[in-house]
Amino acid sequence: MNITRRTLGVGALSALALPLVDQGLARAAGSGAHDAAAPAATGQAAPAKAAASAVVPYPTAPYLTKSTAYTLSVNSQAIDVRKHFDYSIAQFSYSGTATFTITASETITSYNISPHSYGVKATKSGKTLTFSLTQTQSRYLVIKVNGLENLVIAADPLEAGIPVPNGGSVKNILDYSGIDRTGNTLMTSKIQKAIDDAAARSGGGTVYVPAGVYKFTQIELKSHVTVYLAAGAVLRGSSKVGDYDFSGKHFHAANVRIVGAANASIKGRGTIDSNGSVLTSGPSGSNRENIIASLKNSQGTKPDTLVFEGITLRDGTTWNFNLKDSTHVTITNVKIFNNVHWIHGDGFDLVNVSHAVVDQCLACTGDDAFDAKSSSTEPMTDLVYQNSVAYTQAAGTKLGMQGAGAMSDIWFKNIDVIQGYRGVSVSHDEGGGAWSGIHFTDIRTEKIYNNGTSGEFRTAPILIWTAEYSGSTSGPITGVELVRVSFENINGFHSIIQGENSKSKVSNVSFTDLTINGRPVKKASDGLIDINANTSDITFAVS
Repeated sequence: MNITRRTLGVGALSALALPLVDQGLARAAGSGAHDAAAPAATGQAAPAKAAASAVVPYPTAPYLTKSTAYTLSVNSQAIDVRKHFDYSIAQFSYSGTATFTITASETITSYNISPHSYGVKATKSGKTLTFSLTQTQSRYLVIKVNGLENLVIAADPLEAGIPVPNGGSVKNILDYSGIDRTGNTLMTSKIQKAIDDAAARSGGGTVYVPAGVYKFTQIELKSHVTVYLAAGAVLRGSSKVGDYDFSGKHFHAANVRIVGAANASIKGRGTIDSNGSVLTSGPSGSNRENIIASLKNSQGTKPDTLVFEGITLRDGTTWNFNLKDSTHVTITNVKIFNNVHWIHGDGFDLVNVSHAVVDQCLACTGDDAFDAKSSSTEPMTDLVYQNSVAYTQAAGTKLGMQGAGAMSDIWFKNIDVIQGYRGVSVSHDEGGGAWSGIHFTDIRTEKIYNNGTSGEFRTAPILIWTAEYSGSTSGPITGVELVRVSFENINGFHSIIQGENSKSKVSNVSFTDLTINGRPVKKASDGLIDINANTSDITFAVS
């Protein structure tokens, strides 16, 4: 069963039809324009017949403090804005074409609205910034005003198919006695009981979690069970290390684990907040955990048909998604909000996973945003990341570093990398698997983050290499295709294509309509691309 690029659907195709980077806006953003000396924007032109618009605010977690930098209204309806680490976030859903009004804490002299591919044109007046934006399937914005913190807006499409608790196949968690939804009492055992009861029903069932804060640690999702988190529902990790099992014997350092289960889902507009930062001493400290992890069971059964839809993940201290050895995985409209300075805090890591699609997602992470890895010899094939947005201090789109198994038919499509030290990375550093059939199409990188110019994690807008560090091995890479990949400003950083040795060569890499600093790249030197040893058949074409 193939569920990826061959079944994009009407919604995905409409997203792919969004205009590419507005060149005037892109140049202005790259040069720090949109300042007081620039002429005022005229506002986004409305369609000839505007679609009716509806706006649904979400309840926000009471423990997050209100932003002091921004307020937001959409179609004159107030949307709560909360501080999270060193940026502000706002979440809601809407349909049609809506008017966004952002009020900053100071007079606006400069601003930037990303992704630039949305083509947003705004009007500023004093402390206010106003623009219109039509919903497609998901809209994710990162807005910078003056020297204030970033404002991240996650605007979902209106929710459909909300389950209705019926006391049977859809059971409200509040039907269980002693449920505390204030976040003061540990609810792990009661949540697990509800999941186990749903799994025991004929045909499985849904655990409905209404708005509220539910303190928990680690739970296991079972076959034929959906956990539905309503808007405003937060599963929040306990702040006490002693409440967790970090031994690895039962829970593999994850808030939610899936072990050999089939037809398991987490859906809704609620949040899983790992609360991980309080459990450890730093990015490399102990007691760090994934938020959602999957793995084979003791009989070697793979998790199969996993669905994650609409939810938000927050404050993971290592890989937010660490899905291993699984098949038929769908992740749609999932948002990740992490400390963007925190290494190891990867976003959507699929490890030896086949037949999977990650679609319409947002990753605000300190480490790699959208990453396919192969840490075992299990082959990995038919995987698509598409129609998504990344804001990171690491790689926006990536294969690797782990590469023990063969990987093929891997696609990254229609992704905006607002910031990253790499826009495109194929980093085969750990393992001898052969990689082939790798595709990057319509990847747009706005800002290159400076992570240094040496070592394994050096800054490179594009990196395609096999490398061996600290005794590791590497395998060959062949058949890498980059089509309509663009970088607004690489700030003088060089891209790298190289092989470690004759057994791990990089070959058959094709660039079509590569754009760097607003100019088409017809040869490697046009884009500061260093093609080094153990490479062959590197080609450039402009249509």
